[in-house]
Amino acid sequence: MSYANSAFEGLPPNTAGTAGPAMCSVVASNNYDTCGSLTKSNLAQLTAAQVRALFTAGSGIWYENKSYLKTQFEMAACGIKRYGLYDWIMSSNRPGLGKLINQVNRDKGPSLIQPFIMARQKSVINTDFWYIISGADKDDYTPATATPLGNAGPLTVAQIALHETDADRVIRVSSVYGGTSFDLSAAWFLEKQYIYILGASGGASTHGAWRVLAAAAGTPASGIPCVDVLITSQNTYSTTAVDATPTSGVVLIGINNVNDYEKFCANPANINPWKHVPFWYQTRRRTRCVDSTYRELFAKLMADNEYFAEFGDLPLAERNRQDEAEWQKQFINSFFFGRPISSNQTLSLWGSLDDINAYNGTTTGVNPETGGQLQAVRANMIGVYEIMKTCADSGGFSRVRDLQNQALNIQELFDELVNIYRARKSSGKANPQLIDSYCGLVVSELLEIGIINWFKEKYGDIIRVNITPGSNEFGFTWKTFDLPFYGIKFNVITEETFDDLETAFTTAGVTRGGFLMILDLGKGGTIYPAILGSNRKVYTVGDINNLAKLDSSYSCVMEAPTAEKTLTSETVTAIVECPSNSLWIEGIATDAAMIYSGRVSAYGNLYGGSNA
Repeated sequence: MSYANSAFEGLPPNTAGTAGPAMCSVVASNNYDTCGSLTKSNLAQLTAAQVRALFTAGSGIWYENKSYLKTQFEMAACGIKRYGLYDWIMSSNRPGLGKLINQVNRDKGPSLIQPFIMARQKSVINTDFWYIISGADKDDYTPATATPLGNAGPLTVAQIALHETDADRVIRVSSVYGGTSFDLSAAWFLEKQYIYILGASGGASTHGAWRVLAAAAGTPASGIPCVDVLITSQNTYSTTAVDATPTSGVVLIGINNVNDYEKFCANPANINPWKHVPFWYQTRRRTRCVDSTYRELFAKLMADNEYFAEFGDLPLAERNRQDEAEWQKQFINSFFFGRPISSNQTLSLWGSLDDINAYNGTTTGVNPETGGQLQAVRANMIGVYEIMKTCADSGGFSRVRDLQNQALNIQELFDELVNIYRARKSSGKANPQLIDSYCGLVVSELLEIGIINWFKEKYGDIIRVNITPGSNEFGFTWKTFDLPFYGIKFNVITEETFDDLETAFTTAGVTRGGFLMILDLGKGGTIYPAILGSNRKVYTVGDINNLAKLDSSYSCVMEAPTAEKTLTSETVTAIVECPSNSLWIEGIATDAAMIYSGRVSAYGNLYGGSNA
C-alpha cells in the first residue's frame, strides 16, 4: 500500500473526501464533553477534513499521531473488526501532549529524556463545611506544646493574648472534605469573621455564633491538617440553645462586621485546584516482515491451489487484522492495569531506572559509531486502576474500593454517586447528573434488583421505578435508573469485554466477585489516553542498489530477493485528571443480593448491613 502520492500528507488517498465518513476512517470522535454520558454520546467516524482539524489544530503541521494514524488506516483496509471499548477510549485521545516530553541536560553527558510528562490533575476544593476536631478553654491552650486539644498548638502566645473575655475558646477545625486535598490556611478564619457552630447536646440541636480573634494552621501529631481558631462568643442575646464549650460540631464561615471607617486589610484564602503530577509513559513496538519470495509464492498458491487458498495459509490482510485486534486488547489491559516498572519510578528516583541506550551495530563499515549512547530510561505507563488506588477521598478511602466478595450496599453506593455528582458539578462538567458505570451482566442484574428493592423499601410497593434501556452501534448496552437525588441518572453499561473478564475469573476458579467502574471516560472527560508520539519505518532489506553500494560484487547481479520490514511504535500514557470524578469498585459478591435496607455504621467501605 503506497502513500507517496497521497494528497493527505502521507495518509491513504481514499481518505481525502469530506462529503461524508471516509471509507477507511478509523478515528472516532464523541461529544461526551457536551452531553456528559456515553448513553447520549454521538460516536462518529471522522472525515479526512475532521481528522486534519483534530490532529493539526489547523496549523497544517501534524501532531505526534501521524504514524499511528497511517497504521490505523492500513488496519481498517484489512477489515479489522470494531472493538467498542477500544474505540470508545481512543476516541477520547488528547492530541498534542507530546510537547510535554522533556529532555534534561546533563553535565559531561548526553541529554536524557524524562520518562514522564508533568500534566495537570484537578482537586475538588470544597471549603463550605468544616468540623471541630477538639476544643479547649483559652487558658488551657499552651502554644507549641501538649495541649487539651491533644497535640501541640500552632497559635502563638501573642495570639492567645488577643482574647476578649475569660470565656473565650480555642477550637481545632479541619475541612469536612479533607484537609489533604488543599493547603489549610489561617486565612480561611480571618480576624472579625463570624462563624456558626452547629452541634448537638443530649440529642437536642445546638446553634452558636462566634467571632474570630486569631487563627493559625498546622499539622499536629495526629497527622490531620488543621486550623486552631481563637473565638469569642456572640450568643449573649440569643434564645437559641448554645453549646458554650464546643468540642465537636460543624462550622460554617459567615461574614465579618467592619465599618468603612475601621482599619481592615486581611486577605482571604485562595486556592488553585490544579496541581501538576507525573504521568508515566512507555513505548510499544510492533513489526511485520514479509519477503518478496513469499509474496510471489503466496500469490501463486492462492491463485492455483483452491485447498491452500481456503486452508493453507492466512492472507496478509488477515494476519494484520489479527495483529491489530490483539494490539488493541493489549493496550486496553495496560491502560487500565499498568503498574510502575520498579520502586525507582518516582520523581526523586527516576534517574536510577534502567538505561535505554542507542543500538550499536556490528557490521564493519556500517556501524556509525554512535551506538551505545544513553538516550532515556525505561518506565511503564501507570494505568487508571493504579492511579486511582493511590488517591484518597476526604474520608481517607481510596478511589478504589475492594468489597472483599461482600454484597454492595445500595444506599452507600448512592451516597458515593452524590459525591461524584458534586465533584463533577464543581469542576464545571456538562450534565454532571449523568453518571456512567461499566460492569458485566451479572453485576448489572444484581444492581437492577437491588435498586428496585431499595425503592420498594423506601417508598413501598406502589412506587414507580424509571428504568430506560438503550444500546449503540459500538456494542454497548445499558439501563438508566432515575434516582431521587439531584436528578441523577445512573447508567449501568455493559459490554462483552466485561463479561469475558468475569467469565475468566469463574473458569480460573478465582472467587473475587464482580466490579463496577464509575469512570469519567469520553472526550472532555477526566480519564483518557494520550499518544505522546508515534513512529513508523518501512525498510526494504536486500535492495540490489543498496547491496551494490556496500559490496561491489553485487554490481554484477541484476536481481536479489528482498524483504519488507515495517516497524511501528507508539508512546502512550494514561491520564486521570480528577480522581474524585470517578470510583472503581471491585470484589462485589455475585452470589448474594445487594444490601438495600440502608447505611451501616462503617460507612465508606460500601458493604455491610442486612436486608432482614
